Amino acid sequence: MVTGSGPTIVRVCAVSALLAPRVALVRANPGVVDHRFLAGVLQAAADNEDGKLSDLFAVGFPRMPLAEQRLTGDSVVELMALDDAWRRQRSAVERLVREGIAGLAGGRLSPGPTT
Repeated sequence: MVTGSGPTIVRVCAVSALLAPRVALVRANPGVVDHRFLAGVLQAAADNEDGKLSDLFAVGFPRMPLAEQRLTGDSVVELMALDDAWRRQRSAVERLVREGIAGLAGGRLSPGPTT
């Protein structure tokens, strides 16, 4: 989980990560809590706090059977993948717009026909 001047970002990591200031590592007992479900709970809590999750201990954790957590965790992973894809697409469009404007301003591109 990464917090800072922007919104809190929660992601499931399956590899080692180097922690830095404002980065929290939350581990779950896999026999009790599904880690993907936990990521969804933390992301929802951050979203409810206007993107700023300051106290992990204040997050309400719904009690549900592990099997149900796993099903919910599957959906959380799908939604996070959709969010990641949207962010990549948005970044690509923003880069295209910036390069297009720079090309027009620098004379490397010429305007096309207008409608």
